[in-house]
Order: sequence, then C-alpha cells, then structure tokens
Amino acid sequence: RYGGYRLARGYRLPPLMLGDDEALAVLLGLLAGGRSGLTAALGPAGETAAAKIRRVLPARLADRLRNVLDTVAFTAAPDQDPAPDATVLLTVSDAVAGHRPIAIAYTDRGGVRTDRTLHPYAIVNHRDRWYIRALDPAIGEERSFRLDRITGVRTLPGSFE
Repeated sequence: RYGGYRLARGYRLPPLMLGDDEALAVLLGLLAGGRSGLTAALGPAGETAAAKIRRVLPARLADRLRNVLDTVAFTAAPDQDPAPDATVLLTVSDAVAGHRPIAIAYTDRGGVRTDRTLHPYAIVNHRDRWYIRALDPAIGEERSFRLDRITGVRTLPGSFE
C-alpha cells in the first residue's frame, strides 16, 4: 500500500539496495572476517557474497574498493587454524540461545574421541579459534571445547538454567 512489500518465509531475498558506504562496509567486513576465521565456518559463502557485490559496484566505487584492498595491511598472518563446521556452529549457537543441552562427539588434542553431554552457555572466539563454554554435568565442571574438534552435535530435549 505504501510502496513496500513483504516476502513470506522461505522466499529468496530481493536485490539489496546498498549505498556506497554500506557496500564498502559489507565487503571490508567479509575481508576482515575471512582473515580472522570469523567467516571461515561458512565455507565459500563469504567469497561468493563478496563477488556478487563486486560485480554490481559502480566503476568509481569498485576503484575505491580496489584502492582500499591494495593498501590495507594486516599485522597478523591469515588464520591457519581449521574453521568449525557451519552446522556445528549453528547448532551450538541455537542451543546456547535456547538453554538447551547438546550431545557432542569430541576429539581432544591427543586424538582421543569422547561422547559428551553439555550445557552450553557461550561461544567464544579467542586468538582466532572458536570455543564453546559449557557445563559438563557428568563431572560437574565448566569446560571449554574447540568447535573445530566437534565432529557431531545434536540438540537434546529439555533445558537448563
């Protein structure tokens, strides 16, 4: 009625209308996220999103972006640590938000695999590694687990405080 529209859930996004500064912010965010490992869990999604935006940039803005990318310097080497699986990250974050217990298959630094039930309450990125902070009710202690070492995760019924 007033010039807008609505999409039902599950429909594809319409083209985004980004201003110059917004487009640069998204592209720089994807670049920084890729360097820090933040978007690595999404696989090539960050690169394909950046490529789609770059294809439609006006020439003057594309030149400005190229200048930024050619002149920006990072003080740390690109992240070489394995990224967590996107499914693991999304499942754990849903459990944290909903205070739901999870069952994980975890491989420790020595290569020993264990199955655990956890009460997760935070996801932490520290020094370019992703961790889950959780209570391990089997031992009654709070623990940290690297997300890239979780090979399987499922949400369990119930909730916790």
